Amino acid sequence: MFASLVVKDDFFSNPNELVEVAKTCEYFCGGAQEGVELRGVTTRRNEVKGSWRGFRSPQIQNINKQLSDKVFSELFNKLTKNTYIRFFEYTVEAYFHYLPSACKFEENWKHTDDGCIFAGVVYLNKTPCKESGTMIFDAETKTTVDNRFNRLVFFDPTKIHSAQGSFGESVDDARLTLNLFVTKFNMQA
Repeated sequence: MFASLVVKDDFFSNPNELVEVAKTCEYFCGGAQEGVELRGVTTRRNEVKGSWRGFRSPQIQNINKQLSDKVFSELFNKLTKNTYIRFFEYTVEAYFHYLPSACKFEENWKHTDDGCIFAGVVYLNKTPCKESGTMIFDAETKTTVDNRFNRLVFFDPTKIHSAQGSFGESVDDARLTLNLFVTKFNMQA
């Protein structure tokens, strides 16, 4: 259906809209940063499931339904381009995620994503630092995809992967991504 790694630049037609929404969200920590204060914003654990480094918003469907519908439509239309589709259904969990420099890279950042069939990130910082992309490991091979504004990285979640690094101090200047977890995808051509 999809290659095990898809990288597409200039992916969304209006990435600035995503950035604007991302900068106004409430964020939650994945455990290790509970109670950390960054630029006056105290983070806390909440109903956002999973464990991660950095700070994650609620699902974008719960923040702005119209925006999430537009994001998912554009995502799947571009990924299935040139395919005639009679039937199409999907379930996606999508979150804004920022990773400030206070979160130093550790080997335990490497992980797989259980419970989904595809995963991806779209980079949303216009001036990313070097070595802040995504690393994907396959047997003895490591593929590094650089962080570039509005670049989609879509990959097999059973492959070990990780953010390459972090930067910045807040959602305004940190490594900012839209994280995508596709848990259901059915298509009949």
